[in-house]
Amino acid sequence: IGGTFPERDDGKLFNTCLAYGTDGKLLAKHRKVHLFDIDIPGKITFKESDALAPGNSLTTFTM
Repeated sequence: IGGTFPERDDGKLFNTCLAYGTDGKLLAKHRKVHLFDIDIPGKITFKESDALAPGNSLTTFTM
């Protein structure tokens, strides 16, 4: 499993991770469901949801 990458689909941008088996075949595609939004007044504000759309399901796979 590698890292994540921005994936555009149907006009939306998702934070996506692909999982491959030892044979190189794609096992699963996961789109991040819980986006990171934080607002600490006077310190930091960061909202992934300003740029990304959340996935709509959990992802499982067997290796």
